[in-house]
Amino acid sequence: MLEFDMVYTGEVFSNARGGLSTKNATRYQGLLDARLIADLSRTCIPLPGQLVILGQTTHGRGITESFVGDTQVLSNIDSFSNIAQVSEYYLKLDFFDGIAEIRLGKQDLNNQFFVVDRASDFIQSTFGLSPSTAFPTYPNPSFGLSASIALGDAWTIRAGVWDAFASGSSWGFSGNDSILAIGELERDYSLWLFGRRLDGTFAMGAVYESQGIIDGNPVSAVHEYIVQIEQMILPEHGNG
Repeated sequence: MLEFDMVYTGEVFSNARGGLSTKNATRYQGLLDARLIADLSRTCIPLPGQLVILGQTTHGRGITESFVGDTQVLSNIDSFSNIAQVSEYYLKLDFFDGIAEIRLGKQDLNNQFFVVDRASDFIQSTFGLSPSTAFPTYPNPSFGLSASIALGDAWTIRAGVWDAFASGSSWGFSGNDSILAIGELERDYSLWLFGRRLDGTFAMGAVYESQGIIDGNPVSAVHEYIVQIEQMILPEHGNG
């Protein structure tokens, strides 16, 4: 069984005040995602999982580099130089009715690690990853191996290792023997306030990134620890 979907995202930004420049500082940019998912459980040699392929292309320009100068990038679809690439191709295997999962291939780290689900409506790229480490995420995901195990309904353990500095336009390999290793422990919980349930998630993790080269510049090794708290403070109308 094959599943195919396409999603187009377009946006217009203008820098009206401050930053680097406000002259002719209005820009349009767009992102097209084309995803193909093959259900491997229905093939001639059935496997408990899926093969996922994601193609991406962008056009236009964001305003971060020329007009704003913000460190963490104004828009989460800004690819700087326009791209036309296979951003992801990976094998996803599920075991024990979805309790355990393994992914192998070129993949975006931020799809699994340090994800802030309740901030998904925000388009600013701050909502997701630390600015101090060059994670293999959009627009430069890389080849990696990741695994997760659900311990009951509340706890999840994740771990993975990626090529640290591959270009997104490649097949996910940098060729400079660099790695990024990551581990995360996540806990879902609920608070009760005035008779309403307010869900939250606590996550903590550690990252090791070896030395390497980005755009011809040497990068030192990095050790990083991350704590993340995600808490609903007001339920949507009709929920909770």
